[in-house]
Amino acid sequence: MSTSPYPLKFRPRFVEKIWGGRKLQTILSKQLPEHKQIGESWEIYDFPYPSAGQPHPFVILSPTVLAESVQYDQVNALMCVSLRGKNQPKLRDVRLNGSDGLDGPTLVRCHFIFTLPKAGFGSRRGVATVVRRREIARTLGRCFEFAGF
Repeated sequence: MSTSPYPLKFRPRFVEKIWGGRKLQTILSKQLPEHKQIGESWEIYDFPYPSAGQPHPFVILSPTVLAESVQYDQVNALMCVSLRGKNQPKLRDVRLNGSDGLDGPTLVRCHFIFTLPKAGFGSRRGVATVVRRREIARTLGRCFEFAGF
């Protein structure tokens, strides 16, 4: 019997990159595709923000090579909040749902990037789908006025 509080388990979405490697497997014991250099895994974890009693899911933004490095004790992340009532996402938000491993409709707030200590992250909540990752990237581009978005 699983001790996970979530009835569904989702596979991480691994992204092959020229600078990728196998550290997700050697350090975090993740099952990676054979003969692939994996450079990113967009995953969603709980973090005790604003307090330990009220953790929120956060989408990890840092590249895997930095997130796994012992030289860095922090990662960049986007906070997620529950979509309640009839509120619609603002231009700064991307909507996630059960496809991404979350319990209900959730908004990723793309207008503010947090820098958080790796040691503070709690349980894994899910993985942003490919479609959502593209939406998050486009929304970040709009929020921060990156060229080409």
